[in-house]
Amino acid sequence: MAGNDEANRPLVPFIPSPQVLCTDRLFWFLTRQREIYDFFLFGVSLATRADEMRLRAAQALAEGGGAKDTERLKRVEENRNANLKTLQRFARLQTENICIRSVDNFVSYLAEAVQMVMLKNPQVLKSGEQIKLDEILQFRNYSDLVSFLIDRKVTRLTFSGVGGLEDFIREKLGVELTADEKDKRLLTIAVELRNIYTHTRGLVSEVTFKRLEAIEHGLRIKRGEAYLCDYDELVELTNNLVSIALRLDDELARKFAIRRKRFATHHREA
Repeated sequence: MAGNDEANRPLVPFIPSPQVLCTDRLFWFLTRQREIYDFFLFGVSLATRADEMRLRAAQALAEGGGAKDTERLKRVEENRNANLKTLQRFARLQTENICIRSVDNFVSYLAEAVQMVMLKNPQVLKSGEQIKLDEILQFRNYSDLVSFLIDRKVTRLTFSGVGGLEDFIREKLGVELTADEKDKRLLTIAVELRNIYTHTRGLVSEVTFKRLEAIEHGLRIKRGEAYLCDYDELVELTNNLVSIALRLDDELARKFAIRRKRFATHHREA
């Protein structure tokens, strides 16, 4: 999916700068996103260390040992990465987990960002929606009623997915979710992959195939077949989610005068 000039550039998951300004909602999104990849890399690290220790132990036993120890060392050397290979058997599950958790994390941030703006500017709630009188009468003060309406609205928007949240952010907050076609394309791919990983065990449905067919996705997908997103594709997709969140947080904070702090400051107080 990356351009030709980026083909040989190694992709790495986004790591937030300690100096980046962010709302508390963005802070938790970035923290969660880093945890998603840290968990994956932790498993890789454990497997690699186990293989290293296994080799060292075999080498130590072979020094001055008997034929049995020498034969064991030979077998270990022939299969140096036994634990890492075992971990690689679960590559599909790891890929699906990172994609699903990343998109869900992004959707959660969008909903929380909308809630953040509403709490600061309740007039954003204005719409033609009706509320029952008995619902109003259960609250003793205006602030509790507003909190209830905000929670209800955010819950409904969350169930509408990225599309519903995008429309609300554009129409009610006056901000575009994506900055350009590339952002939108990568976001669409991430959401569609998340959907098939969640609902069809990775099998490309007819609906997903047609939605992706309308854009230049660059994926080698086939109807009815499972698609395994490789690591570089995954990093590009999830880094795009972070990029969108960073820009959106900046625009909303500036437009609605929402307080932000440096990431490192949030970290110390969390």
